[in-house]
Amino acid sequence: MTDKRTPYGYLCTECNKYFDNKNQRWKHVQRHHREGYKCDTCGKRFAFKNNLTRHELLHRGGPPRQQCEVCHKQVRVDLLKVHARTHTQRQTHTCVHCAKTFVSRASYEHHLKYTKAHALVDILKYKCTLCDKGYRSRGELRDHVNYQHMGKTQHKCPVCGKSNTAKFHRRH
Repeated sequence: MTDKRTPYGYLCTECNKYFDNKNQRWKHVQRHHREGYKCDTCGKRFAFKNNLTRHELLHRGGPPRQQCEVCHKQVRVDLLKVHARTHTQRQTHTCVHCAKTFVSRASYEHHLKYTKAHALVDILKYKCTLCDKGYRSRGELRDHVNYQHMGKTQHKCPVCGKSNTAKFHRRH
């Protein structure tokens, strides 16, 4: 790996993808090009040591959990009251553009600012020089260039081999 930044960002020499900073590239390499850490109990692998450590708590019982009476989700006992509030808080903020509702003003304002359909022009300030589409961050622009113009993606369907921009498109 070279630590030199190119005009496109930091290059992963194993797959030729670019990243905004060294830390993003390092995480990518750990996740996609290294063996990782293996759980001695069940054999599951993790890219990062802290994820393995958290996982190993499950084999030792982990923090006590209780089922939420509303959604039936298993929630840590110490967080049950906080979780219960998600069911009782009224959704008071409604988007004037798409009618989506939000629990807090902050989440509504985030929606207005960062949802592409509602975003102001200055939010989409990273422009693609090849097709003039706008993006909120250099990372989004880099992903767009990698996928749309260079045909690169890390998300491929295991059944048909078709490339997709998002991981959740991998199912048939």
